[in-house]
Amino acid sequence: MDLHGRIVEVSRKLFLRSGYSRVTTDEISRELGISKATLYRHFPSKRDVLEATVDRMMEGILAGVDSIIRDENKDFLEKLAALLGFLGGQISQAGGVFARDIRRGAPDLWKRIESFRREKILFNFRGLIADGVRRGVFRKDVNQELLLQIYLTLVQEFVNPDRLAQSNCAMSEIFETIARVLFEGILTDQARNGYVREKTRRRSRGKERTP
Repeated sequence: MDLHGRIVEVSRKLFLRSGYSRVTTDEISRELGISKATLYRHFPSKRDVLEATVDRMMEGILAGVDSIIRDENKDFLEKLAALLGFLGGQISQAGGVFARDIRRGAPDLWKRIESFRREKILFNFRGLIADGVRRGVFRKDVNQELLLQIYLTLVQEFVNPDRLAQSNCAMSEIFETIARVLFEGILTDQARNGYVREKTRRRSRGKERTP
């Protein structure tokens, strides 16, 4: 790895551990064993280092998602579980003080991150859900676009710095719960069967009352 790449990688680790605002260029230089002058030849400011770090993280997420989707050794359900786990881990890693610092100190960059999350999550899950419907894994009577919007809204609402600061749950737990409820539901198999029977009975009674 060249020096440019090493600067980005070391900065990423420092930012994730301590937050963007607390890490100084002195600390980055010291961790790399280089002078600040050398650091500034590659990145004129700490903000430039941050932007390169975020770009590298986005590229890593895209590469990881693509690798999972293209893995011919996994069946559909294995890919689904792997994809949800991977995204949950990535979002968890970049949460906490790092995300809070970016949102407060670099709101324009935070908008880029939210846009990336929204567009890439929608793009990948739209294809995944459509494939699941074709394979008979997902129900055909569920509005796919609405499901995607529900998923995205939940992720954006709960996986953000302000919400996390008020929650006792880890980001990984929040992400995992959102995925579990959407794809597995909260009812047990026995309760789900009873619910379906009751819903069918009520519909039948409603039709009988219709003149």
